[in-house]
Amino acid sequence: MKQRTIFLFACLSTGLAAAEVQTVELSLDDMSAWGKNAGAWKVVEEAKMEEANPKKLAMTAGSGVLVNGEGGRTSNIYSALHHGDLHARVEFMVPKGSNSGVYFQGRYEIQILDSWGKRKVGFGDCGGIYQRWENRRGFEGHGPRENASLPPGEWQAFEVTFRAPRFDAEGKKTANAIFVKVIHNGKLVHENVEVTGPTRGAGFRDEQALGPLMLQGDHGPVAYRNLKLVGVVATPSDEPDKTLLRWLSPGHGKMPDSFVGPATAVVFENQSGQSIKLYWLSYQGELTSYGKLAPGATRRQDTFAGNVWVIKDAKDKPFGYVVAKARVSRAVIPKAE
Repeated sequence: MKQRTIFLFACLSTGLAAAEVQTVELSLDDMSAWGKNAGAWKVVEEAKMEEANPKKLAMTAGSGVLVNGEGGRTSNIYSALHHGDLHARVEFMVPKGSNSGVYFQGRYEIQILDSWGKRKVGFGDCGGIYQRWENRRGFEGHGPRENASLPPGEWQAFEVTFRAPRFDAEGKKTANAIFVKVIHNGKLVHENVEVTGPTRGAGFRDEQALGPLMLQGDHGPVAYRNLKLVGVVATPSDEPDKTLLRWLSPGHGKMPDSFVGPATAVVFENQSGQSIKLYWLSYQGELTSYGKLAPGATRRQDTFAGNVWVIKDAKDKPFGYVVAKARVSRAVIPKAE
């Protein structure tokens, strides 16, 4: 990952400290710029639409281009770095009829689709800001102002200026995320569009000040190249002290369901003064025991962002829980109230 600090960031007027702003080119020499569980994603020298089967990509071994495997259907992929406010250039290519998407902070999607030749375009077409989804209904999708798509098999580009959501000192959101500008193949297709929460298919259900770039890999063949970011970025390290999870008591409200985000880890630190029991809340809503943790002991637990971990006392009474984040984090178990 190529990275350097810059001192001017004219794309966004956010009052950010100059030292926070960096320019980054995600290396496609290998897969080191991407987090764990990359599935079938790999780097190649060249990808192009097959002449015999225009719904597939032909590839040449090497580096410089990122593709979602030979079959064109695999898991979503997350960048190792996390970003806040950002100006991004993303070059992409899809064969005939294919589909992907770029999720800023792993949450807010600019759609990629073979939309060549369509007269009327909506949020589900290339360059659209995909809809949100709650209570079995979709809402808040934004179609591009015009269809700027090139034919399938041709390389295309997004230039996206993204303003991350804002939070106060207590973690309460004070402003929604905004796509300040989205330019597709040189044409302005969105300007100052707010998104009130993660769009459908997001890697996370919550919202944060920082999050990884996510590329959708399970909707058909896609290739990416020249991924350039300018903005507030942080490279997560394996230092859990830098991310302390919020301890939530049973009286905090309804406990959320677990969901599967990118692979991560939580270091549990038992400061409760008693032996505790650790449980994972499964995706079916059942508690699975992961054993005991003695007073003063610590344990590193591999998990996924969005997984809920419930802590019980020696009498098997729940007295708190935490929700894993995308960055390797620490969970301090306090004394029971």
